Amino acid sequence: MPRAAAEAGHVLSRHHHALEDARASAAIVCDIASRTGAADLEELFLAQGLERLRLPAWSGAPDRVSRATTQVRAMGPIFDSRLRTVPDEALPDLLRWQDEGRNLPPAADADPRHPLYGQHVVFTGGLSIPRPEAKRLVAAHGGQTTSRVTAGTTIVVVGDGYTVQGPADQEQLHTNKARDALRRRDLGQPLRVLDESEFRGMLGRAWPAATEPPPTAAVRLTPER
Repeated sequence: MPRAAAEAGHVLSRHHHALEDARASAAIVCDIASRTGAADLEELFLAQGLERLRLPAWSGAPDRVSRATTQVRAMGPIFDSRLRTVPDEALPDLLRWQDEGRNLPPAADADPRHPLYGQHVVFTGGLSIPRPEAKRLVAAHGGQTTSRVTAGTTIVVVGDGYTVQGPADQEQLHTNKARDALRRRDLGQPLRVLDESEFRGMLGRAWPAATEPPPTAAVRLTPER
């Protein structure tokens, strides 16, 4: 792929990145069309002896919206394939391998009046901040984080667009940690399940300032000579 893209005049900077590979493929097709003098895809396919397949549009309705879709819908043009992709480091956690991060000890000088002080917190799903940063904030305010739900867990913070104002908990929570939290809560464990907005409200001004993704630009798919 990189060599074919380069021959077509397209620089493929991130091979195996789905959107970048798609752009490179489009550039290669445009280059082949230019070299063969084909005016459109039908003419190009005919010249190459290929049969163009048309897939019927999917018209079904999913039983539920996926966690990734829930997050993406709130992120504006960041995933618009017509725009230049933002750098990997600016993408939300749902497109990166989840970094669990370290479970830091509670800060010795934390304010005992803070709502997170003395709490045992577990995170599940993608948040709008990296999970290691969320864990650091809990520790800074006197809380303890762990990487799984236990008998000592008092708070489970759920990301992935979960909201307590939405459908019943069981209809939204699909991670193993979330299901375990609901099971323990139903058995009487004093455990609270929070969405990101509630967790953010606990932190108030300590919540990291929002960072805007780098500006995007329209992508030129036709190779530049």
